[in-house]
Amino acid sequence: MKKQIVLVALGLFTITTFAQKNELKDAEKALKKQDFASAIASINSAEGLIANADAKTKSKFYFLKGQAYGGKKEYEKAAKAYNDLFEFEKSSGKERYSKDALPLLNVLKDEVNKKAFALNEAKNYKESAKAFYLRYTLDKKDTLFLNNAAQLALQANDYDAAFGYYSQLKDIGYTGIKEVYS
Repeated sequence: MKKQIVLVALGLFTITTFAQKNELKDAEKALKKQDFASAIASINSAEGLIANADAKTKSKFYFLKGQAYGGKKEYEKAAKAYNDLFEFEKSSGKERYSKDALPLLNVLKDEVNKKAFALNEAKNYKESAKAFYLRYTLDKKDTLFLNNAAQLALQANDYDAAFGYYSQLKDIGYTGIKEVYS
């Protein structure tokens, strides 16, 4: 009886592994064709199975997910996938895709940054504030983007958003004072 249960469990595990890999292959093919919607559909199909995947498959999943959402210009989801990849590979001790993902994340940051400044130039302060906040969320080390979001939300008379941004600045201890070396 125990042998039968073990064999059934092993069979299910094998089927799950092949299903994950097929979904990821489909996502890779779609990304090569720049069919980001199909890539996202494949990624979403594999997402439920990824919890039991091996480290290499999980890394590849996060990497492909970041690429798919980045191509679709869904910056927050792409950044989350890349950050999940960095965190997972750091915890597992093996970097497989981090070196390839970092430049892609930087491209996303640059795109959002350009969008934020373009909206500001067009005097669309409310949308510019949202874009600066998005840029801040992509890399929370650079608090200047959060400060820009707060100031532009205030300028757009979006007081609720401005209050939220300023509260976050206060919570992280932002003073606006910086050291300049000459």
